[in-house]
Amino acid sequence: MRTMTFHCLKAGVIAAWMALMPAAADGVGRALTPIEGLSASAGDAPQAANLVRIRGVVTWRSEIDGLWAVVVQDDTAGVWVNFGAAYAGKSWRGGRIGSADVPPGTEVEIEGQVIPGGYRPSLVPETITLLGKRPLPAAAPFDPDALYGGLQDCRLVELDVVVQEVRRARGEWRMVIACGDKRCLATVPQGGDADDIESLVDAEVGITGVAVSFFNQRGEFLAPRILVNRRDDIRLREPRPADAFATVRVPLAMIGRYRPDLRDGHRIVTEGTVIYALPGGFFFIQDGAIGVRVQTSSPDHLAIGERVEVAGFLDQTQPVAGLTGAVYRKTGYADPPQPIPIDPEAIIALNNEASFYGKLAEPGDYHGCLATFPARLLEVREVTDGGLLTLAAGKTIVAAWSNPEDFAALRRLQPGSEVRVTGVVCHERVEPADGVKFPTWPLVDRLRVLLRSPGDVVVVNAPSWWTPQRLALALAAVAGVAGLAILWAVLLRRQVKRQLAVIEGQVQREAAMEERRRIASEFHDTLEQDLAGVALRLDVASGRTADPSARTVLEQQRGLLDRIRTETREFLWDLRDPTRRDGSLTESLQAQVAYMQSFTTVPLRLRCEGGSPRVSPLVQHHFLRLVREAVSNALKHGAPSEVDIRVAADRQATCVEVVDNGAGFDVDARGSVVGHFGIRGMRERARRIGGEMEIESSPAHGTRVAVRVPREADEP
Repeated sequence: MRTMTFHCLKAGVIAAWMALMPAAADGVGRALTPIEGLSASAGDAPQAANLVRIRGVVTWRSEIDGLWAVVVQDDTAGVWVNFGAAYAGKSWRGGRIGSADVPPGTEVEIEGQVIPGGYRPSLVPETITLLGKRPLPAAAPFDPDALYGGLQDCRLVELDVVVQEVRRARGEWRMVIACGDKRCLATVPQGGDADDIESLVDAEVGITGVAVSFFNQRGEFLAPRILVNRRDDIRLREPRPADAFATVRVPLAMIGRYRPDLRDGHRIVTEGTVIYALPGGFFFIQDGAIGVRVQTSSPDHLAIGERVEVAGFLDQTQPVAGLTGAVYRKTGYADPPQPIPIDPEAIIALNNEASFYGKLAEPGDYHGCLATFPARLLEVREVTDGGLLTLAAGKTIVAAWSNPEDFAALRRLQPGSEVRVTGVVCHERVEPADGVKFPTWPLVDRLRVLLRSPGDVVVVNAPSWWTPQRLALALAAVAGVAGLAILWAVLLRRQVKRQLAVIEGQVQREAAMEERRRIASEFHDTLEQDLAGVALRLDVASGRTADPSARTVLEQQRGLLDRIRTETREFLWDLRDPTRRDGSLTESLQAQVAYMQSFTTVPLRLRCEGGSPRVSPLVQHHFLRLVREAVSNALKHGAPSEVDIRVAADRQATCVEVVDNGAGFDVDARGSVVGHFGIRGMRERARRIGGEMEIESSPAHGTRVAVRVPREADEP
């Protein structure tokens, strides 16, 4: 809106816009621009061409919080000059000057930038020259088409109006004035003789002031506003009636209808029974099936059931005519009207039928009347001015409004409740779907109900405990339990499967061990006994023969037989020892070392680092064979005084070492001797399990045999 307050808020925005403008050039010799031509000078982008010089007379001036503006008019038009924006944008270069230096009637010459924003361009000044006093331009006579079409923007006008309402605002009086059948707002500075403005309500006056425009964010004209410089610019044409109630009396049912005796813009008087009251705001009065909304600024409290006489101005801005700027007086008390039992669907149907056929709704339209109906509560929610209950009455959705104090009790209502609602019915209309308005066909689309107290909503049937929210929670809980049960069943099945696998494995191992023991017993009772018998016979034969060659052959065969017997005993031990497959590597090595220690006096020591590693049966079998071979080679060829077996394991690999302090040997020479396959066989065994074998030895310095198997190669 083009008012001082509006431009105070816009000062920062205009200042930022001015920062984009180029530096002003010297204005000496610049030609005067008619104010009407400023619209042509305003461009969409900042440019030097927007710098203009105008000359005219100040017709209005105002200042709020140090920001001030004036309206300047010449023979062609008027323009808003925003000094506040000039100071904020630091574009002012005209020296020290204040609003008191440019009262209305001052002729000025102003150079500044044209601002294209708004309904019409405005001017942000850079310099001002005071040329002296000059009479104000002649005020244009009232032309409703020009005034309400925005064609008299920033021009001095003269109106004959009826003052309908006066209120105090920040530093000014705000008057609602009626210009024929139209209304607008006029402002007058407070102070001095302006304080009798309130006495002009319902009087006919002549007003001289500057017409400015309300406009929206697109710069589109909405309505005019009259800026009056002083109280003297308001001249009394006809005083208001001494008695506000000594005027035309109109029954409630006739308000807004044709009456030849009504005076345009003046008060009318009616009466009725109060059915709803909001102190300092509005109240409803009712008579039969007709109700009327009455706007008032009186802070007095009205009780439901009081009879009142109301003097107010006709307000036809609502779906149904009401009264505004009203005063009232209490005339007695009557029993409050009983709520009319009628469904919202029936109210909408009878009103729309009457509109369609161009007749009156019978027995009335029920707007502004107290009604009661059953409904189902759908939603309870808080809004900025109170609370709303969303109701379903048949197929019709009704919004019931409550003030904040009463809503504190209503907010405990549960959605889904069957309720009986009592309240004041108000019609609401919406735009047709095709966007075309039909003033002669005012269809009612929705209803709003004003609740007077928490008692206006009575719960008939409480909602089922199974509300949608609780049902959703219950279903979620059941689904959760079912999911847990399914998960438990799956886990239990897996556990049972694992247990069965363990049991099956144990059974298989027990069976395998039993079979190994049976085979060992059979071999011990047969093969080993037979080998022992053969050995005895060879010993006897060797002692009885005198032929050295034969004795040599027998002794060789005796040695071969001893080796076969040793291999047989180790084979039988492998079959009987369960740790070879079922125990850890450490346990198996301990059993292996204990067995080998029984055949030698050389100390065999086992040391484990990094815990007791678990390896696959295949790897464990080959580790034991490698250790046995390495220890046997050390005892047979190295004559050591001690042998150490070391086991080390980490996350990367498992390593087994056999270290002795015996005679040692040349590794390269021994590995290439024809007919000796021990070292080569050990390397092949290590490669078979994905490991690497390392042999370190030299004559007289002992031997170290190490086998390292990576974790990734050891797949159980």
